[in-house]
Amino acid sequence: MKIRKEYVKILDLENEFEAGLLSKELEELDIPHEIHSLHDQAFDGLYQMLHGWGFITAPPERAEEIKSVYQDLLKDIDRKEKGLEQKESEDQEEFKED
Repeated sequence: MKIRKEYVKILDLENEFEAGLLSKELEELDIPHEIHSLHDQAFDGLYQMLHGWGFITAPPERAEEIKSVYQDLLKDIDRKEKGLEQKESEDQEEFKED
């Protein structure tokens, strides 16, 4: 895994889905970055299970901006998950009434 020498590790990523969403947002904002997966064929994903999916690198001067975009993304994901849970709960209540 080669990291550009002018880039630094900004934050760890939980999974491929999160990495893809963040990368898309950063591309739309024209923020240079690289996503690095910790997957290793030799260990068949074991290393990722122990150490996380991967991480993002970028120029150090963009670190705070990337962290802010990441936090907003996590909040948005959390809101959507809560909305789905609420919808499922309402559907279950509706099913019980029938």
